[in-house]
Amino acid sequence: MHAEILHLSGPARGSNETHRKPRLRLGTAADADVVLPDGAPYHAEVAFHEAECAFYLRRLEGRVFVNQREVTEVILDEGDLIELGEGGSKLRFHIGADQDATRMPTRQMLRDAKDHREIRGIFGFLGSLAVEAARRVGWMFTFAAAVYNLVRIRNLCGADART
Repeated sequence: MHAEILHLSGPARGSNETHRKPRLRLGTAADADVVLPDGAPYHAEVAFHEAECAFYLRRLEGRVFVNQREVTEVILDEGDLIELGEGGSKLRFHIGADQDATRMPTRQMLRDAKDHREIRGIFGFLGSLAVEAARRVGWMFTFAAAVYNLVRIRNLCGADART
């Protein structure tokens, strides 16, 4: 298992980061694992505890909010919203499965695409969904979905031309 971070604010807004290290430091320091535009140099830490098969978030400096509740330490769940400082950087936390594990659930793909839509509009939504489908679901599904959508678009355009 590994941590996946979706940036919801700041200059990296809309980008995903995948981290396979057991411990990540989040902050403004140049050597932080997840570098942020605001907050403390080492604002918080995410650590994977293998014995418990869980990711922990621990505050190091400043205030940390998970799902809009201030925390000092918490077990992270899939899809948690992390905010570093009041009004600070916002991140969406995901638990990534390794290659041999099961594929990403469709609900998670749609939730990520919705986050991208809020940031970049409908094209961000569609782009994110296409990329995640290609990356996680497999090429056969992606190809079939692309063909289906092209046929639908052609039919919609053809219907408009006849009226």
